[in-house]
Amino acid sequence: MKKIALLLLTFSALYSCSSPVVETDEKIDAKLRNTLKTKTDSVFEAVTTSNQKIYKAVASDDFFKHLQASIRNVVMPFRNGFFKPEFTVYKQYHVTTTRGEKIDIPSDKEGFTFSYVPDQTETYVSLLKVSSHQFDYLIALIYGNDNNQWKLYQMDLMFLGNFNQTVQNMYDTAKKKEADGYLLDAYVFASAANDCVREEHQNLSWNNKAAIEDYYKALDEQVNETYKFPIALNSIISKPTLLEIKAQVIYPETVPAIFYHTSISKEDTIALKRENVAIRAEVRKIFKGLNFNKSMVYRGRENLDGSGVVYDYIDKKEK
Repeated sequence: MKKIALLLLTFSALYSCSSPVVETDEKIDAKLRNTLKTKTDSVFEAVTTSNQKIYKAVASDDFFKHLQASIRNVVMPFRNGFFKPEFTVYKQYHVTTTRGEKIDIPSDKEGFTFSYVPDQTETYVSLLKVSSHQFDYLIALIYGNDNNQWKLYQMDLMFLGNFNQTVQNMYDTAKKKEADGYLLDAYVFASAANDCVREEHQNLSWNNKAAIEDYYKALDEQVNETYKFPIALNSIISKPTLLEIKAQVIYPETVPAIFYHTSISKEDTIALKRENVAIRAEVRKIFKGLNFNKSMVYRGRENLDGSGVVYDYIDKKEK
């Protein structure tokens, strides 16, 4: 019995050593959070201003040695004006573990798992949310404690979702829309969520990816069975054709976009506007699964394959 107890004790000790200890957000020591906040503010300044002196001060030797390769995919969107030069701290992790072993940190509320391979036995991860006018991304800053000095070891950029809506948010919204009887609204949000999970990053995976893909597939089949696209609107003089409905991001929300074919010249804006008014009236009769008290977009196209922009109209509703 003593040998068995000793073996169990040894196994327990080995297991505890290899299992990561993870503290998140407010559970992290306030002094440590403040120390890393100061470094993160400096790193973000370097990202937006290309200040190499800051990188040299905060980065590990290897990170700075390969600086351009380390920062390129994060820095370029700022240089090109894609992101606003501001951030919010989205998630923080303080991790103690065995160096070199991959760590998976699930976040149930956000619906994702963040994964990385630590360069030190004690690491700190800051996930910063940055936004364009339509999409949200996360910048991952991974620090390591090197001889009691926190150094930046890794930096990466990951897709988070449409403006202020993560993949999980859109999936939950789709479920609610379906429960409320809005099949097409549910389809739009399920479609948006399904598109977003395709943007999965090696360090960020969506916990409900398979469920989202299956849900979208089921709704897609139901919508195609209920609404036989293309739909000819023969009651309108110009005889436009409804082509499809899909998700569209317009600041600051995701909305349904109805694509239709028109034979009217793009130069005849008066006729296009008149036709669009008629289309909106017909769409209300046809699409019972849409909530018309919400914003939506109408996209007039020159060709039946949906190409050739002719007329765009945003039916914007106040929230």
